[in-house]
Amino acid sequence: MSSTTETEYERQLKGNKRTEKVEDMLLVHKVSFLLCMNKIIIYHNIFKKTEKGIWKAARWSTKLRRDRERRIERRKGRKKKKREKNNVIPLQVALQCPRDYKYVYDFITPNIKWKQTLISKGKKRRH
Repeated sequence: MSSTTETEYERQLKGNKRTEKVEDMLLVHKVSFLLCMNKIIIYHNIFKKTEKGIWKAARWSTKLRRDRERRIERRKGRKKKKREKNNVIPLQVALQCPRDYKYVYDFITPNIKWKQTLISKGKKRRH
């Protein structure tokens, strides 16, 4: 009897570990989705299981975006405007708050003031 209970217990433990992993992956997906919603473009592979991986991806994407902005500015032949603050901050906020989807979204959106500036910039470019 004792051996069977042990195996069941082990199985339960394994199951818990698996759900944790799935939850982590969901968190990564969620964060990447939120980033897309908030107009942060990610070029690098974000789907790594660790938070460190997410951070790396986010940092890398901002670097790429900055390079692209610089190139555009050079093409225009204007002086480069002062760089906006790093837009990776919302990610940190997303990781801090609980894993409740709606709550994460509500928690994250108020902290983005630069969203409007990006939209207005896009409109200016089109004209």
